Parts: sequence; C-alpha cells; structure tokens
Amino acid sequence: MSDIFISYSQEDRPRARIIAAALEQHGWTVWWDRKIPVGKSFEEVIEKEILAAKCVMVLWSKFSVKSRWVKEEANEGQGKSILAPVLIDEVSIPLGFKSLQAANLVNWTGDAFQEDFTMLVADVSQIIGIVQDSIPPAKTESITNEQKDLDHLHKAILDNKDQKAQSKQTRPPKKNHICLMHLNLRSLIRH
Repeated sequence: MSDIFISYSQEDRPRARIIAAALEQHGWTVWWDRKIPVGKSFEEVIEKEILAAKCVMVLWSKFSVKSRWVKEEANEGQGKSILAPVLIDEVSIPLGFKSLQAANLVNWTGDAFQEDFTMLVADVSQIIGIVQDSIPPAKTESITNEQKDLDHLHKAILDNKDQKAQSKQTRPPKKNHICLMHLNLRSLIRH
C-alpha cells in the first residue's frame, strides 16, 4: 500500500512519472504505475490502492478533465478528505472539484526546489499527517539508472515544448531557400 495514489490520464504518463519520482525523493511511497497483475481486474486493483492511500493526488490536464476514471478516482479522494488536486495544464477543473484549491505545476520544470513544488510537498505532508521537510535529501554522487532515465525524460518533455514554440515562429518562404540554393550553384559553376 502506498502513501500517495496519483490519478492521471494515460497521455500524461511521462509527467506523472516525474512527479512520482520527485515525491519518492521525500521518502513517500507512490502508486502511479497502472500495471495490473494477471488475474486481477483494473477496478479491483485501483479500489484497493485508493482505499489504502493516505493521499489521492489528481493531475488535472487537458486529457484528465475528460476522463471518467480520473474523475471517479478524484471523487474517492474527495470523499475521504485526502484529495490533493494538481494542475499540470491550464484547464478548467471539472464540476464538483472546482471549490478545492489546486496546486499549480503548469510551469514546473521538475526542480524539487521550485516554490510551487515545495508548497505541494508541504500540503501533502499535512494530508498524510506527517511533518515532512520540504527540501528533498541531498543527491549522492552515484546517480541511479532510473534517475538518469527520469532526467532524460524530463529533458525530452522540455525539448518538445521548445520545438513546439519554435515551430510557431514564422519561417522564411520556401522561395528564398530556392534562390539561395540557385546562387550557391551558380557560384560553384563559375569556380
């Protein structure tokens, strides 16, 4: 059984993984990986994990606000007064959950020392009922392969955002590229 159950949409799995790893650095156990054992039903495993969790963290995104499952899981957490809503996209939170204050990790870069994340850690500590230091343990010299994978994944997410931002910039017309290629070919022929 885990301290924290993370509810998220499958499309947000990479971000859920980064958040789970950051929370685990604080010593908490986190259930976020939706691997269902053979012979068990999805509903059975989810219900068992939610009932045992001390905190249900829901990651609200453009995908999760449309998910019936995420809403049901959030409802379970709210019913037990252990819900920690977290915005990971600029979205309108679904009806029934709007009155609860949500942590804002929309611009979170994965830095465990970023103010928005340290505030979330403090709030989760209160929900769980454990006084938790908001600063994660110091990193050791030996970084595990899993941490390297998470760092790589986080970089890929940031790179993807950069690429999307760059693609929105205006590009020179293709005509200019053709003219430059023509001039370069002419100069090669002359020499």
